[in-house]
Amino acid sequence: MDDVPSSLSIMVHQAERMVLADPEKMTAEEAARLVDLIDAMKRRLREVNDQCNRTLMEYIKKNGDLEVGESRYYVGSEKRVKCRGNEATTKAIVEATDGDISSLAAALCSDPWKHGHVRTVLGNDKFDELFLTEVVEDVKTGKPRKVLKKANDKYGRKEMTDGD
Repeated sequence: MDDVPSSLSIMVHQAERMVLADPEKMTAEEAARLVDLIDAMKRRLREVNDQCNRTLMEYIKKNGDLEVGESRYYVGSEKRVKCRGNEATTKAIVEATDGDISSLAAALCSDPWKHGHVRTVLGNDKFDELFLTEVVEDVKTGKPRKVLKKANDKYGRKEMTDGD
């Protein structure tokens, strides 16, 4: 490995300098540049991660499984399981369990509901009866945790950028 800084390390250094600057003195242009820089870093990190995974798979194919601490890395086939039809699956589970709604609920993932759609179908009162909406608190301060949010008028909805 050489001592030449990578594009990612340069971007991290630039971002660190920008976030350490006084936000009161930051211009809109600088703030926009910071957003673009963070997006570029995420893209580059995904590229580096993909290359790392390809390199490790080649290493493992040649040398066998890799053990790091208590973890074992090996090459396997990626699998995805998709339901072929929600209605047919729901019907099959209800029939197989003689209509036991508890069994149906147990077959669902932790939070399968599209809350916006459910609110539209049920209305606010019934929705509020069935769903809990909580403001997440900052562990240190106990006050509502603030996150950077992004609205895109093109899609008419807001997206949270925290935790991409």
